Amino acid sequence: MKAIARLIYTNFTGTALLRFITLAGLVAGIGGSALYLYLPPLVGGSGGQSRFSLAQEAIFRVLPIVGLLCFVFGASLLPTLFARLTTSHYLYVLPHGRTKLLVSAFATVALTSLFAAGIVTTYYFKMPFALDLIF
Repeated sequence: MKAIARLIYTNFTGTALLRFITLAGLVAGIGGSALYLYLPPLVGGSGGQSRFSLAQEAIFRVLPIVGLLCFVFGASLLPTLFARLTTSHYLYVLPHGRTKLLVSAFATVALTSLFAAGIVTTYYFKMPFALDLIF
């Protein structure tokens, strides 16, 4: 379990740039979703009265999406790391190496998918659409 967690952590923070992108994505995604949920309705773009300017409303609307993209790009080390570890000799020497590598790859993809699903759910929660008709 420790090796799997270490591999997942390496997939997201293998370099300094990926560490920054992943952290910025988490902060922007979670913070933007929280702002989007707890702010009053953003109706300035449709001509309604709003407490915020159009630029502020645009930032509030785009912030969760930017966080999601940063978090997904933060996991971009996964294909390279997976390819290098599958062709190395260490994979066969370590106990259950292939299984641990495969589980870490699936867990990394699952984490990005769950983060994306959470962001999209909170993003569409406050939209003025009839969600029962859309979905």
